[in-house]
Amino acid sequence: MMQTKKPYTVSIEEAPKEAVTVDITYDVKDTDTGEVSQETKTVTIEAGKKSVEFKVSNVDDNIKENDEVYNVGIANPTDGGFEKVVVSL
Repeated sequence: MMQTKKPYTVSIEEAPKEAVTVDITYDVKDTDTGEVSQETKTVTIEAGKKSVEFKVSNVDDNIKENDEVYNVGIANPTDGGFEKVVVSL
């Protein structure tokens, strides 16, 4: 089995004057078994920057199966004086 990582980016429209901290929660549902796993991590967009990348791990087990569905959400953005925070591929 091989573990791969899918990159996501959290971004804001204007670079903040102070760091912005955002909680990222993501889950993946195995469409064959219905099993859902969830993880939360905190990312920081540094002052003067407009984005930060984080990665979601998945396992390539070489078994033919239906697509797996990822849900990614943000919560608790703090500091920075931001107006809008977006999660994107």
